[in-house]
Amino acid sequence: TTATCWFNNTINGVTVKEITDCNGTPTDLAENFGTSDASIEAGDIVVITGEAQKVTVHGTATSKAFVKKSQTPYESALVGVVSTAPNDLYGDDGVFDPSENPRPVSLAGRVPVKVNTENGSIAVGDAITSSSTPGVGMKATNAGRIIGVALESYNGTGNNKIVMFVNVHWRGTDKLLALDGNDRLGIGTTTPGTTLSVNGII
Repeated sequence: TTATCWFNNTINGVTVKEITDCNGTPTDLAENFGTSDASIEAGDIVVITGEAQKVTVHGTATSKAFVKKSQTPYESALVGVVSTAPNDLYGDDGVFDPSENPRPVSLAGRVPVKVNTENGSIAVGDAITSSSTPGVGMKATNAGRIIGVALESYNGTGNNKIVMFVNVHWRGTDKLLALDGNDRLGIGTTTPGTTLSVNGII
């Protein structure tokens, strides 16, 4: 109905592992990242910092990477948002020391994210990117890096967290090359449901 959950139950003294359909809060797939900032918490938007490190854990080669809170709008190193209650968590088996403050960063699914109205009110379906407030997102209206799509609206009142679908990618611009009515090449813009308009001749 909402997600697939994994349970480790004991029945009559026997450990039974089962995967089952389940209900619950927004659910996502996450992976642990380390950080030097122990204040990073669920809902914070984070960016990659430093180089990934190759490590061996329980005889298996793997890697670990580190994050910090986002600091500026459309930050290019955006990697995601710290999960509130991940349904599945990777990198949780001795990859990080407790002193490295491992945090579960959501890779896919629905997750609560901190937001503000720095770029206007947020509507369902709006792209979300980093704002100028550390770790907090805003509506994305320009081309640049985004972390996901809003599944709830926000107008600045109440709780500053909304549920977001994680989809980290580069968002393009509405500008494109086009020909005007006189077959001159120019920079055009288009809006859904309208015709192309050329506003600058090359």
